[in-house]
Amino acid sequence: MDLQELSMQYRTTAERVEDRLYILKEQRKHVLGEESILLESRIAALYAELLELRKTAFYLANYEQEDKGYGFQTQS
Repeated sequence: MDLQELSMQYRTTAERVEDRLYILKEQRKHVLGEESILLESRIAALYAELLELRKTAFYLANYEQEDKGYGFQTQS
């Protein structure tokens, strides 16, 4: 497996997390009290996981770029 394939796996996992977030946010609309607080906590954790998945996918997809700037301007 090369880095591009691994990056795609991270992106696929990120899409699954996004789908789960959508479901949880819909559920949150219909609950109150402690259950709502628990859902908020789970949603926050999934957002953190989603960010890490996206960052890792991006890093892996761009690791072998010649300029090592990962798509950003670098200072010389």
